[in-house]
Amino acid sequence: MNKTNIYFLILISLIIPSCSSDDDNNESNTDGSIIGLWEIESATFNGQTEVDTETVFFMNDNTVRFDYVGNDFGNATWTKSGTQLVMDFGDPEPFVVEILELTDNRLQWREEDNGGILIETFTKQ
Repeated sequence: MNKTNIYFLILISLIIPSCSSDDDNNESNTDGSIIGLWEIESATFNGQTEVDTETVFFMNDNTVRFDYVGNDFGNATWTKSGTQLVMDFGDPEPFVVEILELTDNRLQWREEDNGGILIETFTKQ
């Protein structure tokens, strides 16, 4: 094999890996199904770990049911648009969260609450 062929093979081996798509890094992890029963995995308020017992059940008819520390908050309606999730319990202001991650088995959202940032992570049951 002559030197030209060796240089050509080295050049090709350096170029091919650099042609991979950068789109993989920009994929959104917010396209999973929200329908189902979700149990709290972790919660932080302003970066501090919170002890939380919460389940959330999103149903096909766009209703959602919260159970927080054994207290049933009743049904609300929910709508999802992009990364915004709005839950309306009939109060003057709906409960609005930003979805940070939504896969088929993991849900994480962020909300501004009492002057701070609450991040809750759920696992689908």
